Amino acid sequence: MFNFFIRKKLVARERRQDGTDRGFAYLHEGVYVAKPRTDGYLEIFRPEGEPLYLMALIFNEKLSSGEISLMNESMS
Repeated sequence: MFNFFIRKKLVARERRQDGTDRGFAYLHEGVYVAKPRTDGYLEIFRPEGEPLYLMALIFNEKLSSGEISLMNESMS
């Protein structure tokens, strides 16, 4: 698990408990915790509500563009 900071609002996927798609939700500016998954997505934990999912490829693009930055503090 790791911490990251979102500088600009972005869209992530929502999933139902059975794993089926539930649509989109926004991640607003702020600090989040994420965990890589084996299906190519990151599971992003929010202070409120269910986790959201973002493709690792999109995460890396946002990281390169500066819209997302990694935090120094790691979590295990």
